Amino acid sequence: MKRVSNEKVFDDIKIKDEFLPFLEVEDMVGGKKLIIDHPFNGRVEVDFYDVLPEIRFIETKSHHESSDSNYQDLFFFNNPNLVIMNCIIKGTCQVPVGDDKYVFLKDGDMNIFHIQESYKTLNYGEDTHILFIILRRSYGSSLKLKDPLNISRTINDLFGIVYRHSNLIYYNNRQIKEILEQIVNFQPAVSNTKTTYQLIKFLELMIHVYNFDIPEENLKQHTYTDSQIRVVRKIKNMISRNISSYDSVESLSQQYGINSTTLKACFKEMYGKPIYSWYRSYKFQRAKELIKNTDYTISKVANMIGYKNSSKFSKAFKEQFGVLPSAYRKKKKK
Repeated sequence: MKRVSNEKVFDDIKIKDEFLPFLEVEDMVGGKKLIIDHPFNGRVEVDFYDVLPEIRFIETKSHHESSDSNYQDLFFFNNPNLVIMNCIIKGTCQVPVGDDKYVFLKDGDMNIFHIQESYKTLNYGEDTHILFIILRRSYGSSLKLKDPLNISRTINDLFGIVYRHSNLIYYNNRQIKEILEQIVNFQPAVSNTKTTYQLIKFLELMIHVYNFDIPEENLKQHTYTDSQIRVVRKIKNMISRNISSYDSVESLSQQYGINSTTLKACFKEMYGKPIYSWYRSYKFQRAKELIKNTDYTISKVANMIGYKNSSKFSKAFKEQFGVLPSAYRKKKKK
């Protein structure tokens, strides 16, 4: 492992300055591994593979406990003539699709778009695994005379498609999801075959991209502004800090100055559940942790998450986890 500056790591990718002190890089066959182990924000691993001079795979894995950890805009693409494919293997992430316009993608989703200026990457969720496929338009001219697989035409055609639609989103397409999982799960017996496998899978992926019609609703996906997302994140933080009480959506929207419909839709996009469902799940998970890791009485734990009656809490706990809280504690202490 070695610590390096931005200039010594990548040509058209810049790491956000605040993460450089925690950046370590090691060489791998066909690429580099980047690790950022931040004392407060958790750990992110990024593998870079140059499959061909104009095709780069970037696989990122983030491990941190909160979606509010500050691994936002981790790195930037400095080359404006790129097509970027964001492939979500696991988790949820916030992806820019225009001027102050963002969408949220989840497991199995893929977003393809062309950047025309410096592009900041997505914001990570709590535990995410993402594959970027970065394509450079210059590929066609560099291998014009030695391209038996017609890869240059494939890439140029993709640029043409993205130019027409600006932003393409494939929501949880089964065939595409299978290919992405094969790419990230491949463990070669011979290390130098990995990039060859990645190239084959890239071509297979392109076949599906060209042959699947994009549903009209995918081209008109709902977007959110940065200010709306920040407000929803504040609301989520407030709810998680005050699990003993719950405010209605109408009350929250008035307190934070956000339309209630936007609040409900954006919250579900960001955290995968409606607000109350998320709150209920979160507070019972917290109760579970308290029962397991502390000596608080069941009655005290019930009170901490908003139940004045421990019997009602025990009943609700069993509905949630299939076991009474007392039995759960006894089982965990064996």
